[in-house]
Amino acid sequence: MRLLFTVIFILMFGYDNLQAQSAKTDSLEKLLPLTTDTSQQIAILSKLTWQFRYSNLKKALHYGLRNIALIQQSTYKEELPQANGYVGVIYRNLGDYSQAITYHYKALKLAKKHQVLIQEAYSYNNIGDILQRQNHFSDATTNIKRAIDLFVRLKNKKGEAYGYLRLGEVLQKQQRYQEALKAFLKALTIRKKMDVKQADLSAPLHRIGVLYSVQGKYKEAMLYLSKVLRQYETKNDILGICSLQNDISAIYLQQNNTKEVISQATKTWKKASEVTAKPIMYRSARLLQKAYEKQQNYTKAYYYQQLYINTLEGFLNEQRGNQLDALKYSHQLDKQQVALDLKDKDIQLLQQAQKEHRLRRGLVYALLIGIFLLACLITVLFRGNLRKKKANHLLQNRNQEIAEKSREIIVQNQELQAQQEEIRVQHDTIERRNHHITQSIKAAKTIQEAILPQEARIKQMFEQYFVLYRPRDVVSGDFYWAGRVDNTRILGAIDCTGHGVPGAFMSMIGFALLNEIINTKKITHPGQVLTYLRQEVKKALRQEETHNKDGMDAGIIAVEDQPDGKVKLEFSGAKRPLWYITKESDSVEIIDGSRVSIGQAYMDKRVIENRTYIFDKGTLLYLSSDGFADQNNVDRRKFGVKRLTELIYSISNKDLSEQKQALDKALDDFMTGTEQRDDILLMGVRL
Repeated sequence: MRLLFTVIFILMFGYDNLQAQSAKTDSLEKLLPLTTDTSQQIAILSKLTWQFRYSNLKKALHYGLRNIALIQQSTYKEELPQANGYVGVIYRNLGDYSQAITYHYKALKLAKKHQVLIQEAYSYNNIGDILQRQNHFSDATTNIKRAIDLFVRLKNKKGEAYGYLRLGEVLQKQQRYQEALKAFLKALTIRKKMDVKQADLSAPLHRIGVLYSVQGKYKEAMLYLSKVLRQYETKNDILGICSLQNDISAIYLQQNNTKEVISQATKTWKKASEVTAKPIMYRSARLLQKAYEKQQNYTKAYYYQQLYINTLEGFLNEQRGNQLDALKYSHQLDKQQVALDLKDKDIQLLQQAQKEHRLRRGLVYALLIGIFLLACLITVLFRGNLRKKKANHLLQNRNQEIAEKSREIIVQNQELQAQQEEIRVQHDTIERRNHHITQSIKAAKTIQEAILPQEARIKQMFEQYFVLYRPRDVVSGDFYWAGRVDNTRILGAIDCTGHGVPGAFMSMIGFALLNEIINTKKITHPGQVLTYLRQEVKKALRQEETHNKDGMDAGIIAVEDQPDGKVKLEFSGAKRPLWYITKESDSVEIIDGSRVSIGQAYMDKRVIENRTYIFDKGTLLYLSSDGFADQNNVDRRKFGVKRLTELIYSISNKDLSEQKQALDKALDDFMTGTEQRDDILLMGVRL
């Protein structure tokens, strides 16, 4: 009968392509309570744990912990490494890396104890995965390479490919992109040589596509991601398709193709919502928020921002709920184990009682043997009574421990509910404040855009120019001034103290004062302009009374064509330089500004110098704030003045519109994975 059941079990569940995934898991769940064979129960629980590892984490953890408890009570201890490894994977998917690595180390220890080499290899690989998620890259690499060595020794190509995928992830996270690409290509090559049924190429293809995307190689990225899409569509892998579409939308966002981002991400959100895939849903919402922000459609951007926050919060709450369920179920298993231990002790007591009964019956038959045997019987009964009292005392202690654990779980549950209520109240308050602040900043942006000069004014003054202007927030503390007095063209780049709303206020003050100094008073020498600006800022902010130290750094040029075809240039800077490139230059030439910041008081009497130069037509001039050079990457390293000037010189043979595109791309690539830290302004003109 048992042999027949095993054959039926293998025929029903041994091959993945016989039935749909959900039908298989439903059938397994119905079959589980019908079998009493321990080995078959372990096999079913293992399969259920693995099948639910992504789709239903609560069920997966329930079956995984139940399987561990069953194996511990059985004679099949060699199954423990795999069971603990499965639970480690579930905890990883729950985001509980502490529990995940605990179970993977248990799996490794048990695999070594029972000499299960294949599980030992998988344990090293899984430990490496958790360590790289915690940014312990050196230890992660060591464990993954141990796994690969074991897979090679075992001639397990599937595991070897899996190991190279994990190694590539560690290298990519360290930005060692060429090494990461080699690892992913190695995994792809191994899988192509495997049996057709095992050769799932979607994972390495997907990782290669994402890697190219991170490097800004969008053409190569789209080529690989399109191959992955065909793989997912063949398998009807809805989650894989949705995740891939989000990766493609992210590429479109990097290319500023917001129309395609909105089209793709909207479809992905709808499809992911049908299967309640919240990690995919909140990523789609985030992409839509950023796309609408780029289109300056702040109403929809705000809507998707809230959708992103709510979906992410719901996902995190589900994770907390699953972790709490895991704690409860773990407690139930402990309680069951205690009950089993007590049952064993009851059996022992029953056996002892039966033994005593037989002894009493023998004593009745041997009553005439004498008082000596009766005394022995009394002694045996007395000892048995002591054992019963000890067993009862142990039972009471165990029940008390179980009650205390139950109370702890109730208290933890109450604390979680209180924390969730506090989060909801804080979220509502933040949402109201965010709405008011957003509306106010939008109004300020409209005012600032109306007052500050448009690029059209610069276009009237110079045939070739570019303006790279990126406020860190909605409004900016950086601004540029452009105007003409008679035959003199004047252009300035000003960097005010702070950014956002405080910086915007200073920019309005600076712009108004420059209008008065240049347009009204007709002062055109940059040194005099900045000297007057320094005095007027001091008056406007009443700095002698308030001791206010806000101000600005600036660079201003005045350009006037000469009769001989040359161009006269006057420059003055307050802690900001002028960069220029002539036909004879072999690098960017630098004219430093004066060591004076407008709005700052100095002990010595510093002055702002005015410098005059004669240049040939075609000379390139650049003015900027410090935002571009001070921008950091994910490793917190600045772009730097040296790198920026070298980049400018390398593209100086291009038109200025093409120079702007190259500078924009270089800045975007450098900022990948981090936020903008300051307002950015960089202008270039050709004389």
